[in-house]
Amino acid sequence: MKADPRSKMLILLLIDVLIIVKQSVVFHSGLFLILLIVAFIVGKKKFIGFFKGFFPMMVTVFLIGWLFISLQDGFLLTLRFAELILSSFVFFQTTTVDEMSKALLALRLPYNFVFIFSSAVRYVDLISVKFREIKEAQKARGIDIKLKNFHAILLPLIVGIFVLAEALAEALESRGFTCEKRAIFRPLRWRIVDTLISLISLGIFASLMVVIK
Repeated sequence: MKADPRSKMLILLLIDVLIIVKQSVVFHSGLFLILLIVAFIVGKKKFIGFFKGFFPMMVTVFLIGWLFISLQDGFLLTLRFAELILSSFVFFQTTTVDEMSKALLALRLPYNFVFIFSSAVRYVDLISVKFREIKEAQKARGIDIKLKNFHAILLPLIVGIFVLAEALAEALESRGFTCEKRAIFRPLRWRIVDTLISLISLGIFASLMVVIK
């Protein structure tokens, strides 16, 4: 039984508020370890590749904070940055694009905004796949893929994105996207367990806000 995505959005919001408000290194160290373990359990094989690309960013943030502020502030800044990324990773690994779209619609957000957001999230993976395909095709043609020749990848990718956008626009028009009345397939249902999860999350949030500075 999956939790309602709206309750998961609430948990993500509360975690982000704690990350921003709290100043304790001990608190952020504990929260970082918890999020790291949860992300590893949830992400499984995806987490390894994610962490390999994410770790250099953590090192960069730490070095910038250390050189321009202080060692302790650089460490704290790195923990906060990592916590924000890990919490978002856990959320997106446990929530599908369709669930996010239904949750945003249930929160009374405009349908056009929800569609743009869900499309952007949905097509990130597709664009990355196209990028790899173009890169491999150019290598097969003997083109040296370096910074000075990056246009050999960038231009075909931009053209492919415009072609994809045009095909998407035609598909939307043919399916009556501009229609005002819409029916949601399998709408979300808020259950008692979602209420309990939300209340427990709010209780933990309030306790941490009061106890830990």
